[in-house]
Amino acid sequence: MKVPAWYYGNRGRALVLGTVALVVALVIGTAAVAVTSRTAPGTRAAVSRHSAAHGVPLRRRAERAARGRGAVPIQRVLAPGGQRGARHVWAPLPPSTLVPASTPVQQSYDRGFEAGLSSPGNRAEMERVGSLDLPAPAVTGGWPALAPAYTPAAWAREFTAALLDVDFAHQSRAALERWLVAEEAPDLMPGVPPGSRLGWLVATVLEPALVPGTRSPLPGPAAWHRYAAAGERWAVGDLHVQVDPQWQAMVAAGWQPEDLYASVQDVSGVLTRRVGGRTTRSRFSLEVQLGSARWHPGYGTVLVGEVG
Repeated sequence: MKVPAWYYGNRGRALVLGTVALVVALVIGTAAVAVTSRTAPGTRAAVSRHSAAHGVPLRRRAERAARGRGAVPIQRVLAPGGQRGARHVWAPLPPSTLVPASTPVQQSYDRGFEAGLSSPGNRAEMERVGSLDLPAPAVTGGWPALAPAYTPAAWAREFTAALLDVDFAHQSRAALERWLVAEEAPDLMPGVPPGSRLGWLVATVLEPALVPGTRSPLPGPAAWHRYAAAGERWAVGDLHVQVDPQWQAMVAAGWQPEDLYASVQDVSGVLTRRVGGRTTRSRFSLEVQLGSARWHPGYGTVLVGEVG
């Protein structure tokens, strides 16, 4: 059994575990785990493995029920200049989490992630990301407000389209950083310490040098300035979204992520670039890791990496 390449590949990590095929076969039929939402301690529900992997409406019902029992209230907020243009206060939401069944496969995967992330290089990487001075969340500067989504495919599609539909002359990188914070989710994967759970989205999009092996789908500061001066605009189309096969295989084998909203989606499409009367088109592919959104209900984005 291998720790999936999407996870360590995006972050310059590699780890191979011993073969546990017999154990996997014994637990393939496992159908449910206990779910606990941190928004309401003590709230428990049964959720199937398919639900945990693919975001069926049960998640939305569980989230609403949890908030009804005293969860931290949230207001979807925009800074001045956003589409709703009013004064708001951001209120973070605790992530919705599961308590996985303690099966041999669960333990093997968890130990594998923890071992892989314990190397000196990976610890240094997590410290770098964890030490980022993140700005306050805001939706401003031309970046769009996104509607909450309750399936991973819907969120991955909406987020990718918003990220790559760029009018460089009217959308700044500074405003993008605050927008990314507004749409982020913490990384609750095994082995990621609490102090390093936030900042991955900003790092992988705006500071990819902090995460060796990652390629941002957006240009760096100098290129952004050139594109803005030239009036370049980007638009995406023909989007295709599917569950990452390696993620799907892990869940099918019996492993459960802690975050109820955790998923990895493969997103591909066509990027159209327009500048000075010229139009060019090229295909792109991204891996988008998802989790419980920090600042709004439903899904958020942990990190993004360009592949291919």
